[in-house]
Amino acid sequence: MFNFLLYKLGAILAQSLSRDMAYRLAEFFTDLHLFFSPRDRRALINNLNIILPEAKNFSILAREVSRNFGRYLVDFFRFPLVNEQFIRENIRCENLKFIDESLKKGKGVIIVSGHLGSWELGAVTLAQLGYDVAAVVLTHKQRLVNNFFNQQRKSKGLHIIELSNAARQCLEYLRQNKIIILLVDRDFTQNGLICDFLTKKALLPKGAAIFSLKTGASIIPGLLIRNEDNTFCLHFDNSIEPVYTDNRDYDIEFLMKKYLSIIEGYIKKSPTQWLMFREFWIK
Repeated sequence: MFNFLLYKLGAILAQSLSRDMAYRLAEFFTDLHLFFSPRDRRALINNLNIILPEAKNFSILAREVSRNFGRYLVDFFRFPLVNEQFIRENIRCENLKFIDESLKKGKGVIIVSGHLGSWELGAVTLAQLGYDVAAVVLTHKQRLVNNFFNQQRKSKGLHIIELSNAARQCLEYLRQNKIIILLVDRDFTQNGLICDFLTKKALLPKGAAIFSLKTGASIIPGLLIRNEDNTFCLHFDNSIEPVYTDNRDYDIEFLMKKYLSIIEGYIKKSPTQWLMFREFWIK
């Protein structure tokens, strides 16, 4: 109940204050959290050390990652205020044509993204632009919190597929020529594939590759990156098509390498926007 009330209070404040003021308030509280959470601070610094081994002042970079997480939460809490005008004034969309071209094939589209920038705002933006899109999300342990998060998403036209029942629903959406969004930079099922990711081995989800091979759906990397002025760029890369050989494991790994290399590139360009508060590489 406490976490639910905390999130509700956050939403009330984020929607009552100006966006800039809400960002400042979020930055204050994330600074406090990072100061009193050595575990998160250590994880962020270690991750940054892998992404940017040549960098200095890792503590400052870790603080910026934490602040970007606070800004991400503000964006999430302000979903009720997202409309056509907000998108027009704050979000530049690049290469939507790749989605449109892939949908013409009638096999659906798999958008692969990561915990980078303000990814859920990107999904909501697509829904507000009229695309039939569903996002696969993790189920929160607390029912009230889970319902709150899903209602925020659904209120702006985004369909929700909970991870516990994802396989069947994802295939159904694709066969109806709809769009699904998957985060591919962290595995929550322990059924992933060990891959090279940002120079080290990591267990990463293979669902996007499996769904693409089963349905013929195109895979399109798509990420919403924050600009310095807190506007955004929603960028989509060219489609990645499934390739079939007589070796299914090879086909899965081939697809994963192609889209993971693109996600890596975005993380390297905007390392303080990669909101990964745990060390997940295999030691």
